[in-house]
Amino acid sequence: MAVVAVLGLCLVCPAAFAAKDKPNILVIMSDDVGITNISAYSRGLVGYQTPNIDRIANEGMLFT
Repeated sequence: MAVVAVLGLCLVCPAAFAAKDKPNILVIMSDDVGITNISAYSRGLVGYQTPNIDRIANEGMLFT
């Protein structure tokens, strides 16, 4: 009987603590791209235009 109780708790507890709204996390990695090559960081002053990355940056967070 104790085994059934432990198994029942193991099945129920993770579901109770699981987050209903999981965050969307997007990590963009690239090689040989400087911070001035992304217009979200340089405000477009350098000449590079990255509208898709800018849109993602406006809707989320920017890290330096």
